[in-house]
Amino acid sequence: LLCFVDEALFASDKKAESVLKALVSEEKVAIEHKGHDVLVLPNYIRFIISTNNEHAIAAGPHARRFFVLDVGEKHKQDHDYFNDIVKEMNQGGREALLHMLENWNLKGVRLQNFPRTAALQEQQVRSLDELEAWWFDRLIAGTTTWNCLEWAIKLPVRSLFEDYINEADRQKKKYRKSLNSFGLKMRRLCPGISKTRLQLNDAFSGRETYYVFPTLIECRKMFDEYLGCKNDWPEHEEEGQTGV
Repeated sequence: LLCFVDEALFASDKKAESVLKALVSEEKVAIEHKGHDVLVLPNYIRFIISTNNEHAIAAGPHARRFFVLDVGEKHKQDHDYFNDIVKEMNQGGREALLHMLENWNLKGVRLQNFPRTAALQEQQVRSLDELEAWWFDRLIAGTTTWNCLEWAIKLPVRSLFEDYINEADRQKKKYRKSLNSFGLKMRRLCPGISKTRLQLNDAFSGRETYYVFPTLIECRKMFDEYLGCKNDWPEHEEEGQTGV
């Protein structure tokens, strides 16, 4: 019914991530006792996970499996406080807790509607892939690329893609999107984005494909919708935007 996981996970372990998500979500679970056949039984397991790692869980967009809390430090090294808890547990506290849980009124409770805490939002940000993290940084900075001084509403596709690749190289990221995959993902991160072909400075240079962006505020709102949470964005001069 309850499994306490103590410092046994690391969010970057994709295999562990898949196993945990299956255990949390699947209606059936395989139980294998040593020397016996595997039994498939209804899955009632619930997890409490404790860790000191800053990146504790892989929480993607609209994360729906984890209620995340940051433990306060008010009683850190407060031995009297914890001794009192142990004393209370040994003098009827366990029985009182069991009685409370057995008589808890769960009418109308939907466990899927858990509080979306700031701690969960932090885990979502830490779980962003390399392209999501790059775009998140651009939205925080309020500049479409590292070289832009303001939010450019028109920018060559190659310039934006090169900015992403340069940042991935700088951080020594192993996995990078192709240009086509980059474009598909950008449409998910910023659904209001569009493309246009513009004539370059002289008639001999031909035409180039540009991204046309919504305003910075609108792009931030789209990213909030993608992630399923509202970020605390810094203030910027919204109308200090450039055409290219």
